[in-house]
Formats: sequence, structure tokens, C-alpha cells
Amino acid sequence: MRLITSSIFLSALVACAHNPTPASRTCSVLNAAGQLDGCVGKNVTIRGAVAASPRTSIIGVDVEADPAMVGQTAHAFGTLEKTGASFALKSNGALAKAHATH
Repeated sequence: MRLITSSIFLSALVACAHNPTPASRTCSVLNAAGQLDGCVGKNVTIRGAVAASPRTSIIGVDVEADPAMVGQTAHAFGTLEKTGASFALKSNGALAKAHATH
């Protein structure tokens, strides 16, 4: 019975790792801009390609990233903030630093 329970848990974990999670369900890992509004003020990890318009960002959220990372997949952790229509990921009062995802 324990093996079956473990198999079911692992299958669910793998499925969640590959599918975007709606913001209404959880705010732990965000990988699409549509998930942002429901997670403002919460600690989150964002994942996606680094863009450079006008600041470096991941899924439309401003982060601190080396310009050489543009186009690469990266992640960052912090508190999601929103000012007007702009989102930023903050850590200790500054933009959260993006890290390459391998």
C-alpha cells in the first residue's frame, strides 16, 4: 500500500512540475504572467525566460539580472509587488536577483 501511495504522490508531483499552476490554487511557483495578480504581496518563485524590455524581467516581473542572461531560462525568489500596471520581485527592499535555471 505504501508503494502505491508513493507512486501516486510522485505522479502528481511530476504533473505539477510541468504544468502552470493557476494563481487561485497556489502562489509558490509562477511561470505565466496570468498568475501574477492573485499573488501580489506573497513570497513566490518565478520561472521563465529573461527579457530586457525596458528592465530585465521574468514573465513580466522586474528582477535584477545580468544582461547576458537575456533569453536564458532563469528563476528568482522574493515578494511580488505591484505598482500601477508594473510588477517587481523584491528581496530585502531591492529587486530580487535572477539565477540561471539548468
